[in-house]
Amino acid sequence: MTPGTLNHQTLELRTLVRTALAHLPHSSLVLLRVVYGLAWVMAGITKEIDKHWWSQPGVFLQQYLLEAIEKPHVMEPYRYFLKNFVLDHVLLFNYAIPVAQVTAGLLILIGLYALPSIIVCLFMHMNFILSGNMNEISLFLYTAAFVLLIGWRSARKISIDAYFRPVPAGQPARVDFEDEARSLSSTCSAISTPPTE
Repeated sequence: MTPGTLNHQTLELRTLVRTALAHLPHSSLVLLRVVYGLAWVMAGITKEIDKHWWSQPGVFLQQYLLEAIEKPHVMEPYRYFLKNFVLDHVLLFNYAIPVAQVTAGLLILIGLYALPSIIVCLFMHMNFILSGNMNEISLFLYTAAFVLLIGWRSARKISIDAYFRPVPAGQPARVDFEDEARSLSSTCSAISTPPTE
């Protein structure tokens, strides 16, 4: 090998490493989105496998809600909601919760309507926390939801959403209000200027 060849290979390797590092945040958030979606799919599936929500409707959920109502650290307005609404409609929630978990998880996993699905999952998770439950998995899911919301542009890179609703090239990650104001101002002045003859 000649010294020039070695230098050329080194430059190619450096370019490859730089490219990989530049895409690392996108890849990490896509992977987090996939894991987050799988976690919600599994949460919905284990409702039947481990807790028999479908084969014994309302039994586990009613017991869970009665225990939540008795917990001293559950806020009083939420306790009232559980006691006077959720317990009265326990069968509706018994079927709605696992269906919502599996559906939202699958949508997040494939990246179709993933952003609204993440918000739905965050809402379900907040209800779980408000009912007095917090563990390591809950902490991961809660944190992952906010990370995905914050890094949404990167998390949607490899998704059906990105395919059907691509973000235009060169669009800024945040709205540039000064640029928007200038654009609006020039549009308004063009409209209000009388035509010259």
